[in-house]
Amino acid sequence: MAVKKKYADKMKPWTIQTMQQMADGMHVSYDKLFGFSVPRDSLFQMLLMFNADRFIDWEKQKADFQNEDFYQLLEVSKKFPKDTKNDDYDPDQENWYYQDKSLLYPLYLAAADSYQYARYGAFREPIAIVGYPSADGKGASSISEQISLAMSATTTSKDACWDFLSSLLKDDFQKQSGYTLPVLRSELDKGLEKAMKPNKEDQDAKGGDVMYSNGGSHGVDTTGMKPLTQEDVDQIKGLIESVHQKEGIDPAVMDILLTETSAYFAGQKSAQDVAKVIQSKVQTYMEENS
Repeated sequence: MAVKKKYADKMKPWTIQTMQQMADGMHVSYDKLFGFSVPRDSLFQMLLMFNADRFIDWEKQKADFQNEDFYQLLEVSKKFPKDTKNDDYDPDQENWYYQDKSLLYPLYLAAADSYQYARYGAFREPIAIVGYPSADGKGASSISEQISLAMSATTTSKDACWDFLSSLLKDDFQKQSGYTLPVLRSELDKGLEKAMKPNKEDQDAKGGDVMYSNGGSHGVDTTGMKPLTQEDVDQIKGLIESVHQKEGIDPAVMDILLTETSAYFAGQKSAQDVAKVIQSKVQTYMEENS
């Protein structure tokens, strides 16, 4: 999650409560907070995934949903629209971040231009990468891999398996990573170094070099992007080095949560009553599937 750098100090500790206070204090509409309208269930799932460790401890087989952190998660999720409206397009949407009508930019760092969209297209000023609000106040980011591979511990063909797996880490394969970050550090460095150089084929009206992007994001006009600076590259590398958790949550647990929280969002049950039911069902599921 990216924000204007000048606001980063106001976001410590970076919790769900802080996010709510910041949005309310700056009079930002919740349907514009993330630059586009996020439906309630999607927002709830997103915040839950980045705070799953607060509520679910698989190692200890313990669920913990009857607490203020979960109540606050429910409360802020309820402020978001139930559904998105496709007919509410605002031609000025690409300026929302610049004008402080939107504050939080969900940064999916798949390539250098993912960062460029945020820094030079959306905010147009220095940014800070703070992650999603988390219970510990430090902010949370995660790895979202396209594919996961492993070798069976009981295979009789370990050498052949390793030959295949290791081939995926070689230069030739990593050069073809496409619109994803390469695993090989040397290839990542090459990609970032390239992004620091202007596209010589394009020039702006004054004859200066500019870098053009191949797409858009969050309704932001991404033509005319500037090359990355060394500060930008350092920030990108710092983010990559800091991520230590994998995105996701057990689908069965998420089904329980979505089913039971619907009564809260409909105004039929309190957060405490819903949390009590979730606590019981998730705890039972964990004990039966650990």
